[in-house]
Amino acid sequence: VKVRRCDLPSTRKRRNMEEKYKDVLENHLDDICDKLDTEVVVKRLKRAGVLHKRDEEFILSHRTAYDRNEKLVDVLKKLGERAFPSFMVVLRETTGHLGLASELVPVTCEVLWLTASQRQAAVVLHELNGQVLFGDVQNAAGRG
Repeated sequence: VKVRRCDLPSTRKRRNMEEKYKDVLENHLDDICDKLDTEVVVKRLKRAGVLHKRDEEFILSHRTAYDRNEKLVDVLKKLGERAFPSFMVVLRETTGHLGLASELVPVTCEVLWLTASQRQAAVVLHELNGQVLFGDVQNAAGRG
């Protein structure tokens, strides 16, 4: 997801958002590790500029799919708040990951509601769902 610098929330909110994204990844680690096609997702994240060649090689060097997915989550957690929305977009756009993406969207909306500005939330949700209004964030987070 491409976000202009002026669209980012304050430093405190960004740290909070980053921590909440890490929590989402941790809380759904087993589902991610069980359901993800690592090669497809890693290649798409690399093509999007989220991962570097060394990240791709590191992740794909692990023997089992579960281990590769676990390493992908570890790398995503280190990359900051921009990596998570890009990961979600890749899940939505790749075959076989729509169910996993659907599980994570409500939690993502909750994170955005709690931590992001309206503009940042709209940018992320636009990338995830097409034309999404900020009211959808409130509704998905159970606050509408």
